[in-house]
This record gives sequence, C-alpha cells and structure tokens, in this order.
Amino acid sequence: MERFTFSQISSATLRPYVSLKHRPETPDYWLTLSAPLDARDRERLAVLAPFLDGLRLAGLNEATLWARAIYPLLMLAEQSSARTWAGVPLRAEFPAFVLEGTLDGVIGVSDLGDLGRPLLIVAEAKRGLEASDPQPQLLAEMLAVARCNWEAVPHGPREIFGCYTISDVWTFARARVGDFDAERPTFEVTLSREHAAWVEAETVLGILKGIVAHSLAAWAPYLDPAS
Repeated sequence: MERFTFSQISSATLRPYVSLKHRPETPDYWLTLSAPLDARDRERLAVLAPFLDGLRLAGLNEATLWARAIYPLLMLAEQSSARTWAGVPLRAEFPAFVLEGTLDGVIGVSDLGDLGRPLLIVAEAKRGLEASDPQPQLLAEMLAVARCNWEAVPHGPREIFGCYTISDVWTFARARVGDFDAERPTFEVTLSREHAAWVEAETVLGILKGIVAHSLAAWAPYLDPAS
C-alpha cells in the first residue's frame, strides 16, 4: 500500500489515487457564506493590526508568521464549541493508500478539551529550499480529514473546508468527498480568490466565521450535546 506524507505530496502523486475535479471559482458563494462582523470583531482586529505594522511579512520565518498573522485570525473565528489547534498529527487509511502527517492548523469542535470533529484545515506554505505549491498539501489534508470524519460518522456531512496561506495571503477551499471505499475516492473542490489578510482582514475573518458557523450547523445532529 502506498504511503504519502502531507508535506511531500504533489498533484502528480495525488491524481492516480483520487478522482479529483476542480469546479470554477464562485465568488458569490464565498460572499454568501461569509458571516457579518460585529463591533467586538472589529475591535479585536484593531488590536491585532499594530502588531503587524512595519513588518515585512515575506521576510518572517514560518513560526513567526504563523504566530503573528495567521493563528490570531483563526482564534477570532472561534465560536460555540469550535476551537483552534496547531500542529495536529493525523493518519487516514484508504483502500489503496495512506495519508499521514501533521496539520499546521485546525478549527474544530472541542471535546473535553481535545480536538473532536475538524471543521476547517489550514496549511501554511513552506519557505526556502522546501518551498512547494501548498494546494496539493491542503487537498490531501482535507481528504484525510474527510476520511476520518466518515469513519467516525458514516452518515455525516461529506463536505470539508480548508485554506492555505502564502505569507499573509489566504485562499479558501470547499470540497465534497465521496466513494470512500472505492479504489479512487471522489474529491470535488472549489477555491476562492486570493485574499491579502491584513488588507482584507474583515473579509478573511467573515469567511472564517461563516465556515465555522456553517460547519457547526451541518454537524449539529451528530455531535454530543455536551461538546
């Protein structure tokens, strides 16, 4: 059985094992999904902004960029039982292959303080000699999470959300996954346009909050009421 790590996967290695389809960008969908911000959201964004003033984000190392520009926005999208995690190990076994590695970031349902059901996966583009297109990594991570969700709740939602970041530029993804027991599971994905987070901070946070609210509603019938 073939085994792939998230950080090393490419479109060429993924396609023989997955029936992958890209649907055209639908900007209206992301606008409709986006949640309105309230005064408290805007106050929190205003508090974060000075910590990035004057910084050359492209020159920051991955850990610093994650801590100052990415993770804080994810935390602002928390609501109800949804919390943010970083560095989450994951392994998913399919009939013909295995996906494994560490997720850079996850917003998911908190279950007694631990990550329960993942709702949104975040992949940060690597820098330097290890740099590569982050999109295949994100899609592989979304596929793996969808598999784990399906194993836990076979009749639950087949939809999964993700995003990848390059410096402070965010691209969101929505996927429908099926045929988990087939040799080649189906994976249909739609991507958003790119958003420069600290120019479009309100837009990015609105989409993040909308994804979390939408996903919590979809999973509500399958979640422990105590979560």
